[in-house]
Amino acid sequence: MIEQRIKMRVTETVTYEFCLDPEDLDELMPEVLGDSNALLDYLIDNEDLWIDECNDSNFDCCHERDIAEVKVMPLLPVER
Repeated sequence: MIEQRIKMRVTETVTYEFCLDPEDLDELMPEVLGDSNALLDYLIDNEDLWIDECNDSNFDCCHERDIAEVKVMPLLPVER
């Protein structure tokens, strides 16, 4: 008997919440801290400085979840 498996791809829009210490951010100009738009641009351009904080321990919530793809895949028999 050949069994089947369902393969799914799910996409989510999630929120992470965490704090950063300004002194840990490379080359952060002090004036950037006083300008939220400049700070946002800096953090977008320097994603590598904070991306590791987007992890399960900082997960806040899932806003949207969509099933992007579903396929029924044959599970091939294994010879023993």
